[in-house]
Amino acid sequence: MDCLWYTSLGLFTNIIFVVSIDLMINTANITWFNVVIMLGTTFVVYISFLIGVQYSTLFNSYASIYNSVISPIFWLNLILVSSACLIFDYSIKSINYFFKPNYSRELEIVYSRYGQINSTEKLSNNIIEKLNQNKNQSQTKSKL
Repeated sequence: MDCLWYTSLGLFTNIIFVVSIDLMINTANITWFNVVIMLGTTFVVYISFLIGVQYSTLFNSYASIYNSVISPIFWLNLILVSSACLIFDYSIKSINYFFKPNYSRELEIVYSRYGQINSTEKLSNNIIEKLNQNKNQSQTKSKL
């Protein structure tokens, strides 16, 4: 029973950390309000729940938090599993970013190469066709 409790404690701690870090990284505009809400709703509530469960008579988990915190396996598991999940997620996102660019990414590439463009006279027809093709694809996806 103790082994199952420690395993689930480690797994759910990993899930909470991975989802929270992923949400914080993917937030477009980070403000102090976002940070307070994310830290308050995830880490503070989760840790207070674990402390409350530790002294509860409903579960057979006395001193499980203490035993987990002093265990180097728990911390190694937390670091390795969380890092592996985040690396996998962001490697897929970076592959899509670099090899399957959308319309806005195409415009970033054109702007970095040619600077501010007020007309299409500076661009070749091939680039204009590719931009229009990506624009049409993104408009079709947004309509769906």
